[in-house]
Amino acid sequence: MNKLILFSIAIVSMAMFSASCGKGNGAKASSDSDHVLAATTEEQPRDPNRMWCGEHDVYEDECYICHPELKPSDGHDDGHGHAQSEDSGAPGASTLMCKEHRLPEQECGICRPDALSTVPIGQGLKVRFASKASISKAGIVLGQPASATSGGGQELLGQVSFNRNQLANVTPLVTGVVVEVHKDVGDVVQAGDTLASVQSPEIAQVTSEYLKAAAEARLASQSLSREQDLFKKEISARQDLEAAQAASAVSQSAVNESRQHLLNLGLTQAEVDTAVKGRAASVVPVRAPFAGTVIARTAVHGSAVEPGVALFQVADLSAMWMQLSVPESRLASVHAGAQIQARFDAYPEKSFDGTIEWIAPAIDGQSRMVQARAVIANPEGLLKDGLFGRATIAGLVKEDEVTVPASAVQDVDGRQVVFRRIEDDLYETRLVEAGPAVDGRITILAGLALEDEIVTEGSNIMKSEFLKERLGAGCAEH
Repeated sequence: MNKLILFSIAIVSMAMFSASCGKGNGAKASSDSDHVLAATTEEQPRDPNRMWCGEHDVYEDECYICHPELKPSDGHDDGHGHAQSEDSGAPGASTLMCKEHRLPEQECGICRPDALSTVPIGQGLKVRFASKASISKAGIVLGQPASATSGGGQELLGQVSFNRNQLANVTPLVTGVVVEVHKDVGDVVQAGDTLASVQSPEIAQVTSEYLKAAAEARLASQSLSREQDLFKKEISARQDLEAAQAASAVSQSAVNESRQHLLNLGLTQAEVDTAVKGRAASVVPVRAPFAGTVIARTAVHGSAVEPGVALFQVADLSAMWMQLSVPESRLASVHAGAQIQARFDAYPEKSFDGTIEWIAPAIDGQSRMVQARAVIANPEGLLKDGLFGRATIAGLVKEDEVTVPASAVQDVDGRQVVFRRIEDDLYETRLVEAGPAVDGRITILAGLALEDEIVTEGSNIMKSEFLKERLGAGCAEH
């Protein structure tokens, strides 16, 4: 009898030891309670013939987290802050509920931040704060997206410069001395207008050579006429006629060469014709190459000049260049021939139309920008060289695009998110497709609507709350 009593006491002791071990495992599991099922009654001894899941503190054949095919169809509390409820989207199935954050487990971003990698653009996981007051204490500021046109997300920075195709350094073509200045800075000139006059020994020498060649040509022409008459009368031989013809041709070639030399030095045909009459002077004009405005002058009366040294700068101001900086991300949308509208702070009420005519073949290694050039109409002459402004390219603006402050967008595992307000204490980590950033704003290409209310300041705090499970401060710590 005493042996039977001792045997019974031993069995009870083993059962109590087994139960105490179960409590120890249960304590460990409660620290991971966001993924725990309802444990079997701790007072019940374990069945030695069934495998035990120490991670979730249940029998292996009841652990539907390790074995999803075992998930029960009826709702129950798991005893650790999570419960099952019927999933309206899948009749007969059940979903784990997070009582700590009052959300379905599959939507709780704090419990399951890694699930964000499977969420499509335009959807997200939810983050619930402890209370409504937590939002204001955290310094979170709310706002709404803006349209692409009002937000400026499609604008490119640029700088105005003179149209290099209509800009000329006007230089003399001979060595000499300035004897008269006819135009000054700001004067509007036409093609061929005389800007200054230069006295040059070189022009006098070439004029003299021209007059000599012309006189010799006249003499050779007279000799040819005489030989032609003698040949007709059979007084002169054909050989003499041919010699006279050759001499006349050589003389005329010398005249043509001298005339062209004078034209190349800046004289007009009328001035060359005047030189033939023996009234040529040693002064050569410096002329405007095209219609425009004198924008610079170095010519001074009495100053020595030489070819290649500019005396004036003339520019056609009716059209200007605008050098644009295009972000690398927008290259696919920018092309030669694209129409732009440029705006400048100096003229807030005006816009200037233009066309992109060139895109650089290389990207700047530091700024990751590509230079582009547009020609902008400047009929009133308002645009100035060096003026900064912004240009909107028609091909980049889309009506369905919105922009948000750069501070509203956070990167989570290489994916761009914003935080959308659902309730005062509940926010959604919304996946978006982010475009380029310009002037502190980011274009949202997909995933967000203008009417959405989002976190514009303090999104880094929302990100920390969303990822605190990874930092060991998830719902298991509450």
